[in-house]
Amino acid sequence: MARLVGGTARPARLDAVISGLRQAGFTVLRGRATAYEQHIPFQAFTDAFAGAAQGRRD
Repeated sequence: MARLVGGTARPARLDAVISGLRQAGFTVLRGRATAYEQHIPFQAFTDAFAGAAQGRRD
């Protein structure tokens, strides 16, 4: 799990890491939660696994 906060290069760095992991054969799930979803435990995981169940890879 990675948490990147602040900075303008953040999405590019994360995309590069994800690309490298996928090329190495790893399955990568992405999920996110907003400040408004803080009351929902593990929202980022819920989002990531829901996407995997739907066949989403982004």
